[in-house]
Amino acid sequence: MYGTATCSHCIKQKALFGESFKYVTYVDCIVSPTMCSNVAAIPTRFFTDGTTLQGEQSLAALAAKSGCPLVE
Repeated sequence: MYGTATCSHCIKQKALFGESFKYVTYVDCIVSPTMCSNVAAIPTRFFTDGTTLQGEQSLAALAAKSGCPLVE
């Protein structure tokens, strides 16, 4: 996930994951701006099929898009 520590949508998205956010590859666009040169909005996720999801997403939507099973 590409985001920033001060983005309210990013903060909400991180909270949705809870303790499991440690498994999410996260790039802070303030800390690493060059890695975010192709990011138009935050939070953004890039997928191996070349698509992106921007904004807050449900865990179900992220699980479906990534192919990662959702375990609640």
